[in-house]
Amino acid sequence: MSPIKDWLGNVTADGDMVSVTVGLPDDPVPIEQDYEMVPVDRITTHPDNARRGNMKVIRESIRANGFYGVCVVQRSTARILVGNHRYRAAIEEGLTEVPIVWVDKSDEEARRLLLVDNRSTDLAVYDDEALVALLTAHADDGGWTGTGWDDGDLTVLLDSVAPPLTPPKSLADSFGVPPFSILDSRQGYWQDRKRAWKALGIESEVGRDGALSSQGWATMMDSDYRPGMDSSEGRDENLTFGSGNDDPVSQKLHGVSGGTSIFDPVLTEMLVRWFCPPDGHILDPFAGGVVRAVVSACLGRTYVGIDISARQIAANEAQAHLWK
Repeated sequence: MSPIKDWLGNVTADGDMVSVTVGLPDDPVPIEQDYEMVPVDRITTHPDNARRGNMKVIRESIRANGFYGVCVVQRSTARILVGNHRYRAAIEEGLTEVPIVWVDKSDEEARRLLLVDNRSTDLAVYDDEALVALLTAHADDGGWTGTGWDDGDLTVLLDSVAPPLTPPKSLADSFGVPPFSILDSRQGYWQDRKRAWKALGIESEVGRDGALSSQGWATMMDSDYRPGMDSSEGRDENLTFGSGNDDPVSQKLHGVSGGTSIFDPVLTEMLVRWFCPPDGHILDPFAGGVVRAVVSACLGRTYVGIDISARQIAANEAQAHLWK
């Protein structure tokens, strides 16, 4: 039966009123104990004590702090139930008397007290933050003597309560490519990254006239260029290096590129990572194809693109699923 049920003496009901008579638990068993200063040879350690204390720390504490507290001793046997190691350390430090409290305990009760005194200490835990504050303050004021602690203990404790350190990011982790002044898009890491971006399904050529293809230019810049993927769709003729333009520069560029270039998604990623903070905003007044919009959105930036061609805007909006 539970203690609560044991305490319930009577329960009565009268309409909306309920009366309960309870019996209080018995008072704790009184302990007969007497304080006395006794010679060290008048009492003895308990032969059944299983605890093995750190005598070095206890002796240092007695030297620094004196013998504080008392030993609890069974009156009938003069055996120590609490304080066995402090008693031994006191003798080793030259004390001839120690303070004790005599208790009248049977042998069974004495063993129980011997066990619980040691076990209750084992089960105790620290509030680590409070302990760090206490140790730090004491180290600044008085040093470690007589505390049982030292610098090494404090270091271990600080390490245990400190949040785990996050390894510093490499430049490549933070920026995609280390932010150096020369970028080589022919390197393997660049090409691998470009393939990863293209795998999203970016089709910057959608909505553009096939006659404005820039496969020649893209082939020169990107050895992994996918046939049919060009940025010219949706752009007006005067925005390309068309063969109809008779100035030498346009003719040469058209001969090399065949038209308008596709913006490199890896270069877009570099520009976004390097020059736009996380959750930042990007305004692109010459949006062109969908590449910069997709990359910016995938990197967590808000992108606003403007383009002169309504066909281009429509083509880009048709691929909005890539970043939503």
